[in-house]
Amino acid sequence: MSITTAPSIPAAGTWNIDGVHSTVNISVNHNLVATFRASLLGVTGSLENGVLSGSVPVQGLQIGLPVFKEHLLSEGFLDVANHPNLSFRSTDIHAHEDGHVHLHGEITIKGVTKPINASGTVTGPQQVTRADKSTAELLGLSLTTTVDRREFGLEIAAGTGWDVTIDVDLEFARA
Repeated sequence: MSITTAPSIPAAGTWNIDGVHSTVNISVNHNLVATFRASLLGVTGSLENGVLSGSVPVQGLQIGLPVFKEHLLSEGFLDVANHPNLSFRSTDIHAHEDGHVHLHGEITIKGVTKPINASGTVTGPQQVTRADKSTAELLGLSLTTTVDRREFGLEIAAGTGWDVTIDVDLEFARA
């Protein structure tokens, strides 16, 4: 008979985000008929003693049209020159026995910090064998939250909705 444990958020130790295997995706309603999606690459951070913190460079924004990316990074919108990163820090993480997670924290976008609540799932921790035959203890955390972009000074209407959904899929390795 084997004993399995429910996924949990480690309360002790340090886990580093694997930026190659982690993603930050955003979506917003566009013209009331479609969903505009974009990704941010290069997320870094850690889960240290039960506190999740991280950032992602705004310059890593990935969308279909380069000219639209320039607009989003400009001073009139995300202002990457003065605010190069989006950042996050948790204040409380609670993992339920079924793997669901509720998280409270603060997100900083364009220099404005606001409280958020997120929910999602945790997977692991578990020992895995990597492609190079080395082993590592890994943890997965998927979270979703919605923010009103006006609260961060992102008020240009341009046919999009105000609510932005942020989906984060993080892979951690024990440090």
